[in-house]
Amino acid sequence: MLKNITRTLMVGATVTITILLGDKLDKFLSILGALTCTPIAFTFPALFHLKSCAETKTQKFIDGSLVFVSLIIMVYCTSLGVKNWADTDEPIKINYDAIINKLAPKE
Repeated sequence: MLKNITRTLMVGATVTITILLGDKLDKFLSILGALTCTPIAFTFPALFHLKSCAETKTQKFIDGSLVFVSLIIMVYCTSLGVKNWADTDEPIKINYDAIINKLAPKE
């Protein structure tokens, strides 16, 4: 019974967030991905190796360096996502005349 209520609340929260964010869902997902995928891909494996397997100073240094670099990547990607969210939503304007002039054969 409790599992069904929890699932219903999670689905409802997801639908509510999607409706509220509308066209900004891609920006929300980029921030969410930076905050969750970076630790899963880089930080946690290095930490697990550091705590369970690393024996030499070289291994510990490499694991510590990976953790440090992954945290920098996470902060950078998150700040980039927040910055992109704050930018205006004007569509990208492509200068088709410049492209046509570049591709046109020269006489």
